Amino acid sequence: MNDAHSRLPESPEDVLFAGLTGSLVIGEPLGMRRYDLVPKARGKDGWFGGRPPGISSDSWPRSRNNGLPMVHVATIRLPDEYRRQGAHLVAISIFEALDFETSDIDGASDILEGRPLTDEEKEDPYLRSLALAARSKHPEERFYVDDVVGDLTGFAVLWLTLAEFEGKPASPPKKVIHEALEDAPCAWDTRAPKQTIAHVPVEDPNAGKSYRRPSRRELERALGSEELPSDEAEPEEGREPGGYVPFCSLPGEVQAVVGYATHLGGTLSDPVNVDLPEDLSPYVLELGEVGPANMPRGNFYIDLETRAMALGR
Repeated sequence: MNDAHSRLPESPEDVLFAGLTGSLVIGEPLGMRRYDLVPKARGKDGWFGGRPPGISSDSWPRSRNNGLPMVHVATIRLPDEYRRQGAHLVAISIFEALDFETSDIDGASDILEGRPLTDEEKEDPYLRSLALAARSKHPEERFYVDDVVGDLTGFAVLWLTLAEFEGKPASPPKKVIHEALEDAPCAWDTRAPKQTIAHVPVEDPNAGKSYRRPSRRELERALGSEELPSDEAEPEEGREPGGYVPFCSLPGEVQAVVGYATHLGGTLSDPVNVDLPEDLSPYVLELGEVGPANMPRGNFYIDLETRAMALGR
């Protein structure tokens, strides 16, 4: 478990934010809470690893790089205030394509986006399986390809109904493999044990506030750098009273409480992840390396309001 979360008190009411003044306001401005997603035996709020619930095998998300079935990372029940796509969509399932050392398959991406097969492609069993996956794609699937690494990594997110969330564990699609992909990691042979999780409410001064990127001065101060060059100088933060305070500017005792990497709402992990979009809503899921996830460059972020996704730098 993340060291930061190991320092969390058992009860959020036990937390005292001593000495917080000025722009740091305690409370939940939009009636929201932060929830850490913590492994717990018999937890009722989802799970890391294992298999997704309630979807058909043919609807299992596929890599846009090569068409392999993606690895299920987590399924998470959303508290009421985080159900931004409608009250009927009560949970999400997250998948990752482990394509770092995998061959591309020509045409896979286009076929998965609905391009009809050519006569020649119809002779290929693997490409036919991708065409079936395209026709069966889950209606609430959203796909993200990293814009720096390009098509080497991708994530898919499915928004689930209650019936799907409470459904039986899904099975990966029937194994039809391309000869160039026989040793590639995917859902057919890569799966982490199921680890149930619980929502743990955490007092976070940034709950209900939209993310603000840390200023250069805040980063320099947090990283212990020398005085900024004159051409880099900027006014002291310039943040609005009551606005979002980046992680690096929070007091140490608050950082110890809000430093857990996998959570709904509240403070996002700075200063490492400094390239996040400025227009993120307060309804962000931050996902660290849980289950079989492989994120060497930073955490994964899902804006549950806009469905925008980002990978930390």
